[in-house]
Amino acid sequence: MPDDKNAKIDPNKATLEIHTGGAMMPDDKNAKINPNDAARMIFPIDVEGIRQEIVKILAKEKAAAFIKALVAEVAKHAAPGNTLVEEGDVLRIFDLVRKQKGFVRAGDTAGGAIPGANFALGSVATGDAQIQIGNFRPGAPLTFQELKDAYLQSDAPIALHETLHHAGRLVYSDQEYAVVVSTLPGNRPPLPTSGNRFDFSHYWDTELRKACK
Repeated sequence: MPDDKNAKIDPNKATLEIHTGGAMMPDDKNAKINPNDAARMIFPIDVEGIRQEIVKILAKEKAAAFIKALVAEVAKHAAPGNTLVEEGDVLRIFDLVRKQKGFVRAGDTAGGAIPGANFALGSVATGDAQIQIGNFRPGAPLTFQELKDAYLQSDAPIALHETLHHAGRLVYSDQEYAVVVSTLPGNRPPLPTSGNRFDFSHYWDTELRKACK
């Protein structure tokens, strides 16, 4: 661990060089990290690992077909000027975000994080597209490697969701995605009527995760 808790993270090193947020870190790499301490860490984002997990998702015929139909339909009904990015190719959009402002963990204000958990920040059109991913609280104590693996599995579907927001040059909203999901073939639950962005987000994210199983 660095002496300075604000020291920079090297996400390519499988070490404990992370912002701990005051959490107690074990000296032994095989020792368990308790859930409360894990949740306070600003854990490095394994961007390449996430990309590989998205590749696996897109290799599933049902998932790929759902995502392709979803993005195409949202683009069709989007406002003028909010055109489709990279022809809707998820991996190309992911790589474009990576080249712009990239990925940031919630709580990493130095890296551009804002209060809250998961967001598609900026936009491709303005050249500052970024994806913020929230923290993860495991249900039981984990070793560092176990926590790293758990973070990857938690981060990948979130990153996919936020990448789809950046499929629009000016970002496609949760409401736009929710409305389209509610019209796609299949037995879909009713569209939320609250008008709350987070309800729309939960609605279409639930259907996205079902399709990607």
